[in-house]
Amino acid sequence: MSLLKFGLRGWFSAIYKIVQNGASIGEIQLPGTLKIGDTSYFLHDDTLGAHFLEDENGRRLVTVARPSGITSRLFTLPIGDKAYVLKATSILGTDFVLLENGREVGSIVHEGLFWRGTADLPDSLPLERRAFMIWLYLKAWDMVPPGMWLEFALRDLQLCEAI
Repeated sequence: MSLLKFGLRGWFSAIYKIVQNGASIGEIQLPGTLKIGDTSYFLHDDTLGAHFLEDENGRRLVTVARPSGITSRLFTLPIGDKAYVLKATSILGTDFVLLENGREVGSIVHEGLFWRGTADLPDSLPLERRAFMIWLYLKAWDMVPPGMWLEFALRDLQLCEAI
């Protein structure tokens, strides 16, 4: 597995840069554009709350049903003939694991301040699918209880490091 690092491009940016082996390979622009190399993809939520990844021609590549309630930070991703589960490691935790048939095969972890992290996901998954998982991870932060933002920020001030 090769690590993908991601982080906000700047202080007031809505663009997350994706870096692999020290080189920028793509970016996620919120609310929903993904660019890998010269190829653009679209990240959407439909009116029923499902999340999906589309290619430039509007073809859906991955669809994830909207999580709700206690499972609000658990996503089931059908990719090819496999079903992966991306889920938070704890109710209020910042780290996620990727499971295949109940076995951990990857992770996405929060690092430092200002929404930086590292995704350690299987290389067998296409890069745009791995970037889609990062987007889902970022979307899950919208579901964190408001009072937790301050706790995470205070903890991260102690861990702040450059990407």
